[in-house]
Amino acid sequence: MEQLAFTLQYLSETENDESKTYSSFLIYDYLERIKDQTAWVTYDDGFLSFRLPVMIGDMQFSTIGSTSNQIRLVMLKNVLSKINFHHTLTSLQVEGRHIKALFSENVWEIGNRKKSSSGPRIIENKPGIAQLQLTDLELHRWSTKKQKNTQHSLNNVLGKMVQLQVRTYNDWIYHVESLPFIVEECMLKYKTITLKGSQGAEIHCAGVVGVREQEGYTIIDIRDPLGRMNRSFDIWYKKPTFF
Repeated sequence: MEQLAFTLQYLSETENDESKTYSSFLIYDYLERIKDQTAWVTYDDGFLSFRLPVMIGDMQFSTIGSTSNQIRLVMLKNVLSKINFHHTLTSLQVEGRHIKALFSENVWEIGNRKKSSSGPRIIENKPGIAQLQLTDLELHRWSTKKQKNTQHSLNNVLGKMVQLQVRTYNDWIYHVESLPFIVEECMLKYKTITLKGSQGAEIHCAGVVGVREQEGYTIIDIRDPLGRMNRSFDIWYKKPTFF
């Protein structure tokens, strides 16, 4: 307890309101303090970019994939949105309401994923691409009334309420299920899709190779220049199944 008190006193004396860095258990303390606040998750890797509304939810942990058998933060989840984390979060850098992250990544040599004495190579303090921006947003909620069996598709999505499930490539935030929002613009042209909506929601991605209409949602198949399909995303016209 004395060590904790000393650490908190040191932080209060050395940090200012403009820039703060949280590491170790202080990450969890900070995320607990901003729980239930709304935010944008922003991401831009030169191929996929988005700004999606979320609400900071409850923390969920796992020991799978963590370093030194320590617990690893894997998710922030509530009934409206969800953020999944990849790798091991090292620190959060907070400037006002803007949040960036450093993380550690386990890198296995090709063909060497089996247990070995050497284990994976660890890349520490890797800067994350995704960022969080706390902001005040008006919440939209799915109706609890039974919906009519209306056929939705990408062709008639304007004015509809949707929820996106989006994946990044190998970043600290690798999966986002957004807050519901109203679609205000949707364009698919030259294998590039752009979708914009209320609450500042926006996604733009090249490499569209397919649009698959399913019952209640649309899958946008994305292939990057290296042939990877892991940036494909879903547009839901109702609350996602298994949310």
